[in-house]
Amino acid sequence: MTCKRLRARKSLYNAGTVLQELFYVYREKLFDKLIAKVEVKGRKLYVQEGLYPKPISSYDCVQTFPKGLFSNESDKRAVLVHLACSDAVCWMQEVVEDVLAGKILLINTLYVVGKLIMRIDVVSHITEIAVKPKNNKREVIAVAINGQEHTQESPHSIWKVVLKSTGESYILDFSGAQFGYYEPVTPMIEYFQHRVLRVISKGAENLGSTRKCILGFSEDKSIIGLLIRVHKDGHTCLRDGVLNWEEVSEMNVNDLLHLPPAKFKEELKNLLMCLVEACDEFLLWLKQRHDKVKADIDAGKKRPGVYD
Repeated sequence: MTCKRLRARKSLYNAGTVLQELFYVYREKLFDKLIAKVEVKGRKLYVQEGLYPKPISSYDCVQTFPKGLFSNESDKRAVLVHLACSDAVCWMQEVVEDVLAGKILLINTLYVVGKLIMRIDVVSHITEIAVKPKNNKREVIAVAINGQEHTQESPHSIWKVVLKSTGESYILDFSGAQFGYYEPVTPMIEYFQHRVLRVISKGAENLGSTRKCILGFSEDKSIIGLLIRVHKDGHTCLRDGVLNWEEVSEMNVNDLLHLPPAKFKEELKNLLMCLVEACDEFLLWLKQRHDKVKADIDAGKKRPGVYD
């Protein structure tokens, strides 16, 4: 029983590492903030935003992540996931289920057509939870171009998962870096004792409540609406990247969780490169659509405005 418990825990912790790394790459490729300057003062990291261009399509919402502004990986990751906890729970939903919940998938994508993939379930339940955090080790503060600091506290979205073979409960948190916590998996009792001031909502056994809420704003004409539409289309890169890696490596993503450490690290790197390729293809499609709209506006075929 002890060996079985340890194997199950190892699978979950490795899965957490895989999923968090996927989210970091996805955030970096489809970043949505125009950052001009980063300044660290003690526990606080100030992120000075630049002047955003007037958008004509959703492509204008995607910004280049300024890797050169960061001297270490911790600061970079904290900024990548700042105010992105809802994005993690919303847009990572399918790939989290694929890796953890176990499914038989009939795959028809750009990379794989008509293939059945059987996945092994690591967990028996996945629940969305929103909490008010405490004991934060650091604080990321966005500073607008007019100098106004964004200090509003928002609910922090996480997952509770139940390990199938042991019944143990854990928390998955892929955006904890903004608070100075970088581990994606924590036993639930420990997480709530040390990092939760209070529970705001317990979510639902059936996943999708966060996504349903966010997609309710997808037709909005604001920048928020445009950005949601970017991710509504773009989040499919996450699953496409995983499927492409499975096709190339001739392994199931579940196999990755049980590899020896050195091989795990190597194949995780290959998996992330597959995600980069999928994101690049999506961004190319988004830019081509944007360029056509811009050409039509310049030629007088369309009136100036936002098209998507």
